[in-house]
Amino acid sequence: MTGGTLREGPGYIWRAEPSGAVRQWCELPDALFMNGCTLHPNGRTLLACESASGHILAIDLDQPGRWEVWLQGDRLRPVVPGYPGSNGIKIREGWAWISVSGRRLMVRVPIQPDGSAGHIEIAATRLEADDFAFGMSGSVYITTHPEHTLVRLDPSGARTTLAGPEQGMVGSTACAFEERPATRRCSMLRPMAAF
Repeated sequence: MTGGTLREGPGYIWRAEPSGAVRQWCELPDALFMNGCTLHPNGRTLLACESASGHILAIDLDQPGRWEVWLQGDRLRPVVPGYPGSNGIKIREGWAWISVSGRRLMVRVPIQPDGSAGHIEIAATRLEADDFAFGMSGSVYITTHPEHTLVRLDPSGARTTLAGPEQGMVGSTACAFEERPATRRCSMLRPMAAF
């Protein structure tokens, strides 16, 4: 889990153990805006967005307190002070996909054989993406806080708004698929506090 006091730092990573116990795993002194995270394909590293700088941090899951910058670049940085740069991150088929809210971008980077990040590619523009989830078809389901919508971005580039304020999307910052025996549907997650 990521967190910290917004725009004050430090940022933190907490680890939830199988027993349910939660402990601080890592303190990040310069992190002012910790955000989305996902497990690296190597299974030993957590990739976490630090939205103030736009950096993607690699947190070592074998050694508490150990971390490094995994990816950085102009396309990940925020444009407007206080607004998030890199925000959500997911892994799909050897690529790390990252929403960059303040630049209205969705980018992706290939994960190299040694686990490092390749070059940043733009996957979509003019998209107020917060966090997101991949459907089985490869479509990306994106919450657009503060636009209060859920948008599907198909592999072809086609976009469809699936829900808005009338369907309860106000304040939704992330979505996830709920697994059930006969269905797979997208659920919205509400923020604890809006930025």
